[in-house]
Amino acid sequence: MRSSEKEAVTCSNCQHIIEEKYCPNCGQRYQSKNLSFWTMMNDLVVNLFNLEKSLGATCLKLLINPAMVVRNYQNGFRSYYPSPGKVLFVALSVAGLHLAFVNHFLLGLTLQEEHKSSQIAFFLFFIPLLATISKLAFLKKVPGYLIHWISTIYLSSAYLILLTILDDLMQWLFHWDAGPLVGVVFLFLFIIGDARVHAHGNRKSIFIHILLEILVLLAAIVLILLLNFWSNPESVHLPM
Repeated sequence: MRSSEKEAVTCSNCQHIIEEKYCPNCGQRYQSKNLSFWTMMNDLVVNLFNLEKSLGATCLKLLINPAMVVRNYQNGFRSYYPSPGKVLFVALSVAGLHLAFVNHFLLGLTLQEEHKSSQIAFFLFFIPLLATISKLAFLKKVPGYLIHWISTIYLSSAYLILLTILDDLMQWLFHWDAGPLVGVVFLFLFIIGDARVHAHGNRKSIFIHILLEILVLLAAIVLILLLNFWSNPESVHLPM
């Protein structure tokens, strides 16, 4: 089948008609929109060290219009913005440098001061938890689980980069330590950003799903505390 006979594809960036693999107007590459686990893993492995795109601009875009970046990746436009794997790799690099040269707190949290890698391991554990919370909040509205993983990796990585750098600058310039507030802001930004991605711009739906994600998050925290108490009752001390 000739390219002219193929179904026309509109560039998500400039709305120009794409006839081949690249937009003739802005140069954005188009791949098949068929998204699978192996597609994401391929992007993670192949593009992990390919950082030619502006990570800073992408992080700001995820803060301003997260749905654009996530939907771009989902719909097959996977070269204009850095892939989720690239952003996650940079986020872990920024976190590692912060832990090595600034302090042992990551997003205002420290687990074991002598093992700074435990903070990074906890962040990686937190990603599937956030993806599950996202899925539960949009159980009927957004089918599939993979899209929640993609949005979670994008958002959590971008916000980790931005907040870690901002927190370090505030400590360096003004000697102000935000402490656990950084973690609270991180969760606040993630919940709002995730709702904006999956609620498709409807303000009422965004607000409802923000509340749903907060409730699911609180339920998850209570469940984790109960499991911790059940497995180790001595770890909980009630005030007398």
